[in-house]
Amino acid sequence: MLLYKGWLETRWRLAAALGWAAFGLIPWVPESDARRASTLSAIFALILAGAGIVTERSLRASKGLHGSTYFTLALPVSRVRLFSIRAYLGWLEMTAAIGAWYFGIWILYPQAVARAAVTLESAALVVVGASALYSITLLLATFLEDQWRLWGSMAVVAGFLWFSDHSPFPASANIFRAMGDGLHLPGPAAPWTAIAFAVELTAILIFAAVKVVELREY
Repeated sequence: MLLYKGWLETRWRLAAALGWAAFGLIPWVPESDARRASTLSAIFALILAGAGIVTERSLRASKGLHGSTYFTLALPVSRVRLFSIRAYLGWLEMTAAIGAWYFGIWILYPQAVARAAVTLESAALVVVGASALYSITLLLATFLEDQWRLWGSMAVVAGFLWFSDHSPFPASANIFRAMGDGLHLPGPAAPWTAIAFAVELTAILIFAAVKVVELREY
């Protein structure tokens, strides 16, 4: 039932993400749009990570108890469980949106990839990088209402992007660059340092998000 309720609350977010994916295919030029993967994945993360706790409409501020709060008070469902299921659902929806975009590339622009396996590897790389961005906005969703989560997430991701490009941050660990260049990299040349950094960052932020939820347990 929790999955179904989460789906009802996020289905239009997924539709919006798929719309962005379709828009990102027209036109699509591999040589000049190498960073489109990171941009789109950031959009998907911002849209869909609201499935963590707060799931009101993004452009409407709310007051008082949130609808999901009443739900957790009415049923024997812990906030940690609710958070975990919604976070998992949002991640699946984000992965589906990324997969749909890469499937569109494979169908519409076969010249962009040598074989289907390359597309699959690139999609997997972007999912790993996007998971780090997803975990950032997921953490903010544990203590911010959805309107402020959206704007806060945009600010944090933009700051992260600026810091990655304008600081002594190792280029080999640049998640955005790895996602942008992923389509042109064969398996042996995969940016393993960036992948490891993304996985570690995701784990740390999700752990922090769970701790915040535990502290706010009723």
